[in-house]
Amino acid sequence: MSIYGFLAVRDNVDCLRNYVFNHSREHALQIGSDSRILPLISPVRSISARYDALVEYSIRVKNDADDGTDEDHDLIDGCFEFKLFPLDPNIMNLKSRIFGPYGPVDIEYLILREAVEATVDVRIKRAVKGYHLTAVTAFSSGYQDGILLYKRWPGSSSHAAVSEGGPASSPLSTTAALVASLASSSVVAVSWGAELTLKFDVSVEGRHGRRGVKRTVSHDLSFTSRKYGSSCKALFMGERFELVADVTWSTLGE
Repeated sequence: MSIYGFLAVRDNVDCLRNYVFNHSREHALQIGSDSRILPLISPVRSISARYDALVEYSIRVKNDADDGTDEDHDLIDGCFEFKLFPLDPNIMNLKSRIFGPYGPVDIEYLILREAVEATVDVRIKRAVKGYHLTAVTAFSSGYQDGILLYKRWPGSSSHAAVSEGGPASSPLSTTAALVASLASSSVVAVSWGAELTLKFDVSVEGRHGRRGVKRTVSHDLSFTSRKYGSSCKALFMGERFELVADVTWSTLGE
């Protein structure tokens, strides 16, 4: 089925909606019966829970039936107030369950105390034909569940070459959708002094770029959080794939 709508949080920083899910009806998200996790987007900044926060949601099921009716149906619609206090300071994970006409929807939270904000930018500098960045996942502060920052969906077509610093000796290819997605920054909260690990999944087609069986190779880059400044690390796969990850550190609101 197709779903659209929004999920956003208002906190004490500016009281504006900070979206983590936002799809128009014209760009509804296709999900299957086995889809258990709703893909979210990166908020424009970290979400503060120092004071009460308001969670708002309005997610609808698009009517794709060819029966002459245009009525859509609510999956969940409403809001609730999130109160951090008086929670046990040892609690890091919470879950809220919202009941709707199609069944329950769970919202999970990761609470990081004394955290800083990491703004992640990824630039692909080189990718020869057959090499594609398929996913970027962040692991924050030792938390075992990853935060998906980017995913290349099946069926994306290859277009312009990616090469910085002059022409390459090998044919280069990437996707326009990939370049556009990675041009946007992603925001992750990290406990002060803890590790932020970025996992990069690279799809390699055949051996030495020949068409054939695809395999996925994963590489990690780790950064130690700090209150301000920036960190930069590069990932190399010989002369065939190269990317640079920039992480800018700041405290919330600065």
